[in-house]
Amino acid sequence: AQRQGSQGRKPQFQNQKFQPQVQKEGQIDRAPIKGQLRIIPIGGLEEIGKNMTIFEFENDIIIVDMGLEFPSEELLGIDYVIPDVKYLEKNKKKIRGIFITHGHLDHTGGIPYILPKLDFPPIYGLPLTIGLIAERIEEFKIQKFTKLNSVKSDEKIKLGNFSVTFFRVAHSIPDSMGIIIDTPAGKIVTTGDFKFDETPARNIQKAEMAKMEEMGRQNVLALL
Repeated sequence: AQRQGSQGRKPQFQNQKFQPQVQKEGQIDRAPIKGQLRIIPIGGLEEIGKNMTIFEFENDIIIVDMGLEFPSEELLGIDYVIPDVKYLEKNKKKIRGIFITHGHLDHTGGIPYILPKLDFPPIYGLPLTIGLIAERIEEFKIQKFTKLNSVKSDEKIKLGNFSVTFFRVAHSIPDSMGIIIDTPAGKIVTTGDFKFDETPARNIQKAEMAKMEEMGRQNVLALL
């Protein structure tokens, strides 16, 4: 028997062609977002040194690393090479903070030269990294204007559209870290310099492997 409509009529059905939604392997469903995430490396690619990357979403910018490069044989009379920051100078009001992965000069050496051009945005890093930066800042006599922030690897920093957390990595210098950047467009992971070392020197903490494993179960948009 077929059930009748509320007024004794048979219900009317419209034949519609079914269109199955096929999701490709590895494809992730994401809700539509407003705004655009831009990742802009301005140093450190296909070269040793000048490590510096811009992350921009709408009116917010954060920077990871601010290094220098030692000159090659062709650059006679040049002491250091630093990244070109003209884009940042034009957009310095958008800059919310600078995160430094570790204390080597190819990641920190550009700070005293570049920071004054950008109106001294705050700098974040693990304790040894911040201590090494502080010494360089004092050499250049700009400590009065510089905002240094020592963080722990289990902290979370919220700056505009960005939520930033950290994980320790093994490297040849203590207090090296990778950075997890949560954005409205997705999660970005930047490792900094790292190696796998189960027996680090006694003054170097072990890498936080559990955090790395957990990231593998999350929807990471990009790994840098």
